[in-house]
Amino acid sequence: MISKMNSETRSSKVTVLFIILIVITLIISSIMIFAINQFKEPVEIMNIKTNVTISNKKIGFELGHPDAITFGTVRTGSVAKRSITLTNSHSFPVKAKIFCEGEICSRLSFENEVSIKPNGQTPLEFRIESPSTDSLGYYEGNIKIEIYRAIWK
Repeated sequence: MISKMNSETRSSKVTVLFIILIVITLIISSIMIFAINQFKEPVEIMNIKTNVTISNKKIGFELGHPDAITFGTVRTGSVAKRSITLTNSHSFPVKAKIFCEGEICSRLSFENEVSIKPNGQTPLEFRIESPSTDSLGYYEGNIKIEIYRAIWK
């Protein structure tokens, strides 16, 4: 009789411990999924228009617009550069992923990813390269900058 009670008590203790273990596992999994999702979604997205005119006769400067990266007129066989400063106004480190959309993209080069410390800044250079065999004309596009939480400090 005593053996049977000990066996039942042991069995109920194992069941309770198993349930507690499952609950703890679910809580930890939920916290991990939440934390991982914090790094998947961008905290900020910027869209910046960009354009250039490729010509073989003249060069021209465009003084620019505060919401665009404009190269003006660039001669074939030459290079033009424009820079912007990315500022992290967050209290955590971020990673900026940079993409180009549009017909200007085949002529435009830039860093695809940069990291910025909390409340820090980093320059980002855009470079138009027009080979001497380039087609003349006006090319435009859009620079998309997605800002994500970074894991490093």
